Amino acid sequence: LPPDEPIPDAEQRAREAYRALLQLPGLDPEIAAEATRRLGDLELESGEAQALSASEQDDRVQAEAYRDAAALYRELLAKHPDYPRNDLVLYQLARAEESGGDPAAALTALDQLIQRYPQTPIVDEVQFRRGELLFSEQRYQEAESAYAAVVGSASEQFHDEALYKLGWSQFKQGEYEASLDSFFALLDGRFAGIPADRVDAEIEAMSRPERELLDDSLRVMSLSFSYLEGVDSLQRTLARRGQPAYGSLNYLSLSQLYLDQQRYVDAAGVLMSYAKANPQQPRAPYLYMQAIAALEKGRFPGEALAARQTFVENFGFDKPYWQAQDRATHQAVVDYLRDSIWLLAQQAHAEAQRAKPPERAARYQAAIANYRSYLEYFPTDARAAEAQFLLGEALFEIGDYAAAVASYEAAAYREPRDPRSAEAGYASLLAYAKQESKLAGEPKSQWHERRLAAELRFADSFPDHERAVLARGDAARGYYADKDYRRAIEAAQAITADAKAPAQQRRDAWQLIGLANFDQNRYAEAESAFIEAQRLDEAAGKHEPALTEQLAASIYKQGEAARSAGDPRAAAEAFERVARLTPEASIRPTADYDAAQARLAAGDTAAGIAGLEAYRRAYPGSELADKVDASLAVAYADSGQPAAAAQQYQRIAAGTADPKLRREALLQAADLYAKGGDRLREADTLKAFVDQRAGSFDETVEALQRLIGLAAARGDENARMDWSRRLVAYERAGGADRTDRTRYLAAHASLELAEALRASYESVRLVAPLKTSLATKRKRMEEALAAYASAAEYGVADVQTAATYRTGELYHALAQALYDSERPANLDAEAREQYELLLDEQAYPFEDKAAEIHAANAQRAAEGIYDDWVRKSYAALAQLKPARWAKTERQEPYVDAIR
Repeated sequence: LPPDEPIPDAEQRAREAYRALLQLPGLDPEIAAEATRRLGDLELESGEAQALSASEQDDRVQAEAYRDAAALYRELLAKHPDYPRNDLVLYQLARAEESGGDPAAALTALDQLIQRYPQTPIVDEVQFRRGELLFSEQRYQEAESAYAAVVGSASEQFHDEALYKLGWSQFKQGEYEASLDSFFALLDGRFAGIPADRVDAEIEAMSRPERELLDDSLRVMSLSFSYLEGVDSLQRTLARRGQPAYGSLNYLSLSQLYLDQQRYVDAAGVLMSYAKANPQQPRAPYLYMQAIAALEKGRFPGEALAARQTFVENFGFDKPYWQAQDRATHQAVVDYLRDSIWLLAQQAHAEAQRAKPPERAARYQAAIANYRSYLEYFPTDARAAEAQFLLGEALFEIGDYAAAVASYEAAAYREPRDPRSAEAGYASLLAYAKQESKLAGEPKSQWHERRLAAELRFADSFPDHERAVLARGDAARGYYADKDYRRAIEAAQAITADAKAPAQQRRDAWQLIGLANFDQNRYAEAESAFIEAQRLDEAAGKHEPALTEQLAASIYKQGEAARSAGDPRAAAEAFERVARLTPEASIRPTADYDAAQARLAAGDTAAGIAGLEAYRRAYPGSELADKVDASLAVAYADSGQPAAAAQQYQRIAAGTADPKLRREALLQAADLYAKGGDRLREADTLKAFVDQRAGSFDETVEALQRLIGLAAARGDENARMDWSRRLVAYERAGGADRTDRTRYLAAHASLELAEALRASYESVRLVAPLKTSLATKRKRMEEALAAYASAAEYGVADVQTAATYRTGELYHALAQALYDSERPANLDAEAREQYELLLDEQAYPFEDKAAEIHAANAQRAAEGIYDDWVRKSYAALAQLKPARWAKTERQEPYVDAIR
């Protein structure tokens, strides 16, 4: 069917129709009653409609509509008291009166309804409306009864609202325990069968009015608890009610109340109480988080930090809470745990750095514990590397260097690398050094080895770090000190190959390579390394004497090695290279000397001599001066330059304090001068030998004998006599050192001295007056006789025979001199004859004495001594006593000189 056309102003026309109907005479009472009720309902609806559009109608129009409706309801009740629906009429009357602004009249209507119609189907609604009106008039006890009636009915329509208002009514009367029971009953019904982990979801699903009802209920409950014993009352109540799943809402609400009152510590305490009482409830950490937020909001930093520490202790990943919870579901808790541990660690670390010694260790321990928790719970977190590094820092500060090393290395070498990885790596090296310094014995050695390996690892891992080269250098030096030359060289070579390494570091590395090779007797490699180091020094405008010394030593050692291997030429070249490359080295003089010696050994005598001469000029005060002179002496001698060699020996003698060396040197010099035919220098050298008492007794006597011979060879009689006298005197004073040889030489020297006296004796001519010249001659004869007697005393056969012969000849010569003496010029013949007789008388005894002495000498032939002097005595006897002695069967040539 086609729809009906809408009727304009249908409601108004309906009201008019009902009024017209009621004006009809004789209208059936039941119809009249029903029409009146309907007209009243229409008026009530009209008033409500006008109320909804109050912006377009004033209050007066609304009030008239409600008054009209109320009048109709009162008229109906008055005219039709038995109308079966008067319970509804009274209810509508109450609505009209209340809407019209007369709540007292409305309450009266509702009271009448309950009194007259206690069984009305709308009794719950009526009682609820009564409760609302009574509550509005602050008649809380009556309102409580009305609400209680609704709550106690079987109907559910107004149950929750009535229960809510019942609680409020009780609260307004100060009946807080009863009020709480009402509100808890409300919550029990609302969250029946909902587990704790679904409470939030249930709240999210509530409508706005439901949410407002819940929030207000929780608020008034919180007020009740606050008026009682606060959180203690809350805890007891919840415990009595079996810890309902929604209990966290009460804690949150009470906490919020305290927050609104700026009671931050109390607010936090409420929330923490829940977590303490329900540690495994899903909401426990969230409430604890809110508790900490309250403390932070109230500016209680110390309490907030302590609360965070407790939070960590209660909700760390190793705590019971997480046994039934999924971290992914509670990411907020995970994040808060992470941030809390980090904050606690940072705070403790900062406090430790500021604290005085008594508190410092404890604060560092707190920081360490939190850093470790952080790393245990969040090993892959973005801040894990930093936590690892800071853990190392804290451990370092308390002196736990071994643990610090482990932490630093974990931070340094974890992947991916962190901006602080290199810093951590270097810090680990400092910790290694500290730990090593605390140890001794084998543990120290083991830790030392670990430290060196760690330095290389650091350098390899962080080559761009400013201390990477230094670390590698320290490792190289450590291995070198440990005599682990292979690893020392490898570490140092890595530095030399690093183009980014500072020149000084590369220079030091080359030097260490040189030292390591040197200690392994690899001197050529050492030299190359030292040269590289020296080149870098020169480029930097520096000069390091120690490096020069090391380079010189490496070259010198090559020379020594070549010399030991029997290659003097190579040795010489190495030694000479010392002077070329390291002219100022302290070993250079030794190298110069050894170079010259090597040249001599290689047969290059001229070069060797030149080198030694140059050495002596360059180092006049050298300790090797004696050796230089000795070497030059030998070299000159070997090269056919005896005079030059002798001069060197003289230098040796002059420069040494060693008596033995002086003796040998002077004798060698004398021999070399002799070999070269330089008699004067030979004599000078022997004289020095004697004057300096350089030799032994025997050697001195021999030297004196040589001096006698040298003087004789050059015809220097004075010198010959002088040396003869010195020999005789020296030998005679020899005591127990005297030998047959020395006596022999002394005897001959003594004989030579006697010969000189004999010559002096023979030079005196007897002239007139005879008495005077004879006295002189006899005096000299006595001197000669004594000298010959002294020579004979040595007991040397040939000297004895010579002395005896010369003695006899002295007497014979005197007799002959008398015979040949000058006669006085004024003698006559007779006087002359007498004079001659006197001469014969004077001469004869001397002849006789001469014959006696020669005879004694001749008798030595019987003793087996038959030398020239014995034969000469025989010859002399033949002249002196021809009758007896002129019987020789064989003529010997006459010898008149001592040989």
